[in-house]
Amino acid sequence: MKISDKIPGNHLPFVDLHCHPSLKPFGLACPGITNNADASLNNSIWHDDPPDYRNLKLENITGITRFSQSNFTALLQGKFKIVVAALSPIEKGFFPVKLKKNPVQHLIDNVVKRVHKSYLSLFIEDFMVGIGQKKIEFIRNNIDDFNELNCEYEFYRQLDNTPLIIYGKKVCYRLTSSYRDIEANIDSKKDILSVVLSIEGANLFSNDNSNPPDPVSVLSNIDLVKNWQHPPFFVTFCHHFYNYLGGQARSLPHILAKRMDDRNGSDKGLNPLGEKVIHRLLCKTNGRRIYIDVKHMNRLVRKAYYGILDEKYSNEQIPVIVSHGALNGYPRLTDSPDNQRERNGLFNGRDINFYDDEIVRIAKSDGIFGLQLDKRQITNKHEKNKITYRCCKKKRPGKWLQLVWNQIQYIADLLDSNNLPAWDITSLGTDFDGIISPIDKYYTSDLLQNLFSDLLKYYAEDYVVHKTFRFLPNKLPAKDILDKIFSKNAVAFLKKYY
Repeated sequence: MKISDKIPGNHLPFVDLHCHPSLKPFGLACPGITNNADASLNNSIWHDDPPDYRNLKLENITGITRFSQSNFTALLQGKFKIVVAALSPIEKGFFPVKLKKNPVQHLIDNVVKRVHKSYLSLFIEDFMVGIGQKKIEFIRNNIDDFNELNCEYEFYRQLDNTPLIIYGKKVCYRLTSSYRDIEANIDSKKDILSVVLSIEGANLFSNDNSNPPDPVSVLSNIDLVKNWQHPPFFVTFCHHFYNYLGGQARSLPHILAKRMDDRNGSDKGLNPLGEKVIHRLLCKTNGRRIYIDVKHMNRLVRKAYYGILDEKYSNEQIPVIVSHGALNGYPRLTDSPDNQRERNGLFNGRDINFYDDEIVRIAKSDGIFGLQLDKRQITNKHEKNKITYRCCKKKRPGKWLQLVWNQIQYIADLLDSNNLPAWDITSLGTDFDGIISPIDKYYTSDLLQNLFSDLLKYYAEDYVVHKTFRFLPNKLPAKDILDKIFSKNAVAFLKKYY
């Protein structure tokens, strides 16, 4: 039976490969880790907090997202049946105890504050509203990242398989341990959200974030995670700040990066402990294999990781995973970065985004690429400002829609030119409720049905009519293409590897 036949109304289930449903409610539960069964309370993972006019105005001006994007209510309303939820306790680097200012910056901030709060103040205030001042103080003082990881896992476990009535419907979510669990949930024909866990940041295997990680405890903690009842499907190896395992790609907006040091470690490659962590995660003798997500690795670490796959795992099928990413439009990961500027046509050329040869590698490895719905990543600052400040309001959503399609089409054209299936790796990896600036009009999970229909109407149908494919199997109906991106590719990937 096809999975589309299992969904009431014959609708395909949408899948999100990467989002953060627990970030706000887990923060607001502090002190404690209570996931409240009352969805009207903000420490419930079901708490729906759609944006109002003021929220959207603030987001358009500053890129700060105060509203909830991927709470479980919004996900089910948006036709999502499967979600990969990232366990990702907020890194201490976002809240330095004392922010450093040079005299010029101090003067600038004083001037800005007379008119409006500084961007940094807004950012901190956003976190205070989103996760609470108590949580911020906890993060500043906490040194045990691994304990915090276990607390967030427990947060999900508290309401696992607990039925609730939301908007008159009986719903629940279920943590899964394999694709068989997902299939059973779909077969039930009930309003069940299947939750697959991932971990974002291998720093979370450390018991002491105030010092370089202890190799023995880090490797031991990986074994403990592998023996969870619901072990993560994959681990995003790096995150925003240096984890002493391998260098991270710089990811913060420039104005924040000046105050929060995401430069430390960004020029480093994979170190010996980092390589041991990779092998420990991929090993199958200490529990089920946990795959590696290459998002947030800098180019040096990605190069090293691909080398490990080629040398040590050449006889095994290990897919390259990008859970939430975008393209930078440059040909090769190994090219000199000297001429690779941030502005590359419509693309953001920073190395947090992915090179053409990496996309080809993902396809050849039977991997997956989750497309991130973040203004700052799907284009560069110059193009973003053209949309934000020069286009009239009515045209803005259309332009952002074009930039999303630009990512999809570029992958398809690139793979087709290499005689590879053009539509088999792209999926959704929204990064909703992460530190992103969502594209206009499609701010939350329940609005992504509109993204599907708008891409189909304004871009996909016209593309397949006029495109001449080099690899003939790539000639598909437009709706089939969108079905693959929003559902079938991720479902097939989970079925094979989870």
